[in-house]
Amino acid sequence: MTRIWQKSSAAKLKIPPEYTHSSDPVNVEIRNNLGLLRKAATQRPSAKSTALVAGVVGKISSTAILGRLPKADLLRRRVANARKRAAPAFPANPSHRSDLIIPNILKMTTKNESFLLHDSGEGATDRILIFETPENLNILRESDELFLDGNFRVCPLIFHQMLYSILAKLPDGEAVPVVYSLPPSKSAVTYRRFLGIVADLLDGHQPYLLHIDFEIAMADSALRNKYMTDEDFALDVRMFAALALVPKNNALSALASLLESNFVRESNYILTNSIN
Repeated sequence: MTRIWQKSSAAKLKIPPEYTHSSDPVNVEIRNNLGLLRKAATQRPSAKSTALVAGVVGKISSTAILGRLPKADLLRRRVANARKRAAPAFPANPSHRSDLIIPNILKMTTKNESFLLHDSGEGATDRILIFETPENLNILRESDELFLDGNFRVCPLIFHQMLYSILAKLPDGEAVPVVYSLPPSKSAVTYRRFLGIVADLLDGHQPYLLHIDFEIAMADSALRNKYMTDEDFALDVRMFAALALVPKNNALSALASLLESNFVRESNYILTNSIN
């Protein structure tokens, strides 16, 4: 490469020395293989980085090339970086639920399966989102025992800091999460909306057993207040949870006794579906 520049009135011509060293074939092959790894990372977004690295490295027979490759953890980091660069830009976090716009890519899983199952509508202040894959929907419809619970630690602030989930019990006894929901509030009305949507998803299937956290079932502020201030009422509530510890021979009589409590008389709308 020849460079020409002018200083004052005198022009100068500079010719750089010729490079006499040859190219490094090992370095060329390393670059080629790293390129293959980046390509695999973007073309197979659901594949584990460990598997992609093993696939590329496993095809290299040269000891010289293997010896100069980056370490495995650095190769996995290259996979993550390649995917990050290839991913589309996500919208900024909104300040209100009504401003939330979910891009299509976030409505699907990395396997290109539907994930956003229910959205009550953009612009709605009482918006509720429910996420579930087709496979999880089948598990939900086949399970006879479900667990409903709320997680207050992992959730966007605009959804009242709670992620509500349903876990289904598998034949081997393991309980796995199959439904996730972001509710607009922690009111009893919101929970009834959520359960109504889930009932439609069950498509006629009736689980034999449903576990619900009483703290969540009592989301109504009046009931919560009563629970915190009325010791007898609070004891009645806790006694329902204690039914699990009652011997089988005494379980029915214990339940019959609890059904006469003030809690049942005053909160029948909560217990009706669970008891029937």
